[in-house]
Amino acid sequence: MFATPIRRFLAAALLAAGLTAGLVTTPAQAARGCDKVGTASLYLDGVRAATVNDYDCGLTEYAQVWVWKSFMDSHPQTWSASVYVQRQSGQQLNRRSYSNVRQQDMPSSNLPVIPPSAACGTFSYGGRSATVCTPYV
Repeated sequence: MFATPIRRFLAAALLAAGLTAGLVTTPAQAARGCDKVGTASLYLDGVRAATVNDYDCGLTEYAQVWVWKSFMDSHPQTWSASVYVQRQSGQQLNRRSYSNVRQQDMPSSNLPVIPPSAACGTFSYGGRSATVCTPYV
């Protein structure tokens, strides 16, 4: 959406000024104005279970774990996931956790993030888990 230097400057200015109120705060609201900038697949025992997506919403960013319908149909128990945006320093932002759910769409919070950053997700099912991150943008 925005060139990275401009996005970096504006996000830093908003965070410094504490002006995050009134920005889009939920992925459902943000989806209309966000661009998918990265994706990575989560595999459990060689089976693609879910995808981690990275959404750039201009001045904000969020991550999403999306469970594949084929996995949902063939795995009847609940699962757990955590999803977050990660800075190159390793700092985790906008983190949300989901425990014992059968949700297909599990988004992180949608807040200002200074790039470069990546979307990361951990998916757990039946005692197995996998973590993956999208490339940094």
